[in-house]
Amino acid sequence: MKAQKELAACVALPPAFVLSPHPPLSGLDSPAPADRSAQFDGYSSDELVKATVSGNQEPRGCDITEAAMELGSERLAELVNEAYRDAHAKSIAAMKERMRTLAQQMGLPGGATGQ
Repeated sequence: MKAQKELAACVALPPAFVLSPHPPLSGLDSPAPADRSAQFDGYSSDELVKATVSGNQEPRGCDITEAAMELGSERLAELVNEAYRDAHAKSIAAMKERMRTLAQQMGLPGGATGQ
């Protein structure tokens, strides 16, 4: 216990965060299998291209309509980038929400506000 108090003093942990040998984790929700394999679809502004990324922001697929193909390579490249940016933003937003929820469950500061 003395070492824990010294460690807490060294790293300026508040008393509620003093390390214990077995922290209580039973109240925390574990990620559901769907969370680990989540996919997020993003769309170009005109919805001619759909891009899919995993929860880890890894590209998983891209659907391109015939109409998008007819716009030429430069415009098509722009649409693909728009779609991937949209999918990435959705994935990041979901991750932030999940982290906010976990922080609330653990009673960490900023859990309610996400800061």
